[in-house]
Amino acid sequence: ALKVKVDGDEIELVRNLVYHNWGEGIAVTRGPNVVVRENRVYDNFSVNVYIDNSWNVTVEGNLSTCTDSSGYERDGSRATGIALGEEFYEGWGAQLHDVVIRNNISAFCNRGVAYWGSDVGGDFRDVAIVHNTFWGSVTTALSIEHGALPAHGIVIAGNIVGQADDRLAWIDDAAGMDLHENFWAGTPPSTASGAGDRSGDPGFNAEPAATAASYRLGESSAARDGAAATVEVPVDFEGAARSTADSPVADMGAMEYKDPSLPCAFDELWI
Repeated sequence: ALKVKVDGDEIELVRNLVYHNWGEGIAVTRGPNVVVRENRVYDNFSVNVYIDNSWNVTVEGNLSTCTDSSGYERDGSRATGIALGEEFYEGWGAQLHDVVIRNNISAFCNRGVAYWGSDVGGDFRDVAIVHNTFWGSVTTALSIEHGALPAHGIVIAGNIVGQADDRLAWIDDAAGMDLHENFWAGTPPSTASGAGDRSGDPGFNAEPAATAASYRLGESSAARDGAAATVEVPVDFEGAARSTADSPVADMGAMEYKDPSLPCAFDELWI
């Protein structure tokens, strides 16, 4: 639907409604200096948001969801919510780096977020996956597979990760990755666990659904005030400050706790 290709530079894809396409919903392919922000993306073929062999890309504040039997599945499988790739393009080489994925909600897709390795021999490098909510995926919520190629400069922190069958994460080798202060709705594998992690029921204010507001934290959520040492993410999915006088420590996940009676401006755009 929306694709940044080679020679695309300094492009912002903001507040688009992208659904029911026979390809990626939003894709950045060989595109440097791109922002993908505040989009509503659902039920596309294969991948809802795809960052492929590009650099200096920020993916933030997007709601990516999937539904069962939408008619747009690839080989019978729902799309992946957010994916990273480094595919082969003649003369391009390996240029996936400096990617930030923050304050997104990815729910009920085949995978919440995934990286499947490099087709061109590139290291997995300089990627931050921080303060997202990955929920209700069909297979693995957080899937990182870089094989024998090294990883370095990878930060995965402050996220809420939940999956009904307890396949929370698959990370083939955590060397070169900094995982900490994530909230796991279950028990993660040893390759995914880190200092300051929490687990259990994140205590959303409502039953998770295809609306952003349903992922707001309840007042007694165990994910509150749990992400003090994560990389700096000054605001949440809704643009609310992560640190306030009443709550100086950042909450885990995409959304800070707030009065549940307040309207959700993001949902009001699309509903």
